[in-house]
Amino acid sequence: MTRPPGPAISNETTPSPRPADAGRVSDMVSSPRLPVLWLCGGSGVGKSTVAWLVFNDLAGQGALVGYVDVDQIGMLFPACDEDPDRHDFKVDNFTGLVANYRAASAQVLLVSGVIDPERGGDFADRAVDAEIVFCLLTVDESTLRWRLSTRGWPAEAVGDSMGLSSALTKAPFVTTTIDCADRTPESLARQAATLITPISSRPVTQQLPSSDLDPGAGEITVVTGPRAVGKSTISWTMAERLTLS
Repeated sequence: MTRPPGPAISNETTPSPRPADAGRVSDMVSSPRLPVLWLCGGSGVGKSTVAWLVFNDLAGQGALVGYVDVDQIGMLFPACDEDPDRHDFKVDNFTGLVANYRAASAQVLLVSGVIDPERGGDFADRAVDAEIVFCLLTVDESTLRWRLSTRGWPAEAVGDSMGLSSALTKAPFVTTTIDCADRTPESLARQAATLITPISSRPVTQQLPSSDLDPGAGEITVVTGPRAVGKSTISWTMAERLTLS
């Protein structure tokens, strides 16, 4: 399949409150709150790809960096009647993860995933241990259509993704927008990295909070193995069967 021509390269972003040379471990600042860079947007814009590149770059510089895919912490089937979109479930999980990462001496946290344009601010309001920068990634419709078609997604997924991106441009918690059209993932990662600076200070203790999980509450199955053996495929198939059973 031939990729359609995209518009001229755009490097414009909305103004960022952070300095242009932020994002380097050598520029670490002291703060009691964990810096979080959340890359959001519709499906196919490059959230996970760019977030992983920033993650690897900061880790390569020696920073203690964490990564969270917010979609992974919202998987609960069937959803509760009181929380059909699993929004509160994800907010609670994220809040706990931030506290645990901070207690484990993490200096910066990368997050990628879809976020509700109307209620996304709940993550910042409830995760008081975090200082979150929400960065919206956008792409033109023709490029998005090509990307999703290569994944085998239905045509209507393009409209859904564009609609979500449009709504997020109006979300008050989004402070920065990066146009991904005709940009390499590496160049996007370099730009996104300027929005975050790891902290130099660490907690007095690295002891993680103890879990109050009842051992008899249920069973946990861990599927593990070396890379590319099919862990995710097998786990997802198991989850689908349990959901449908």
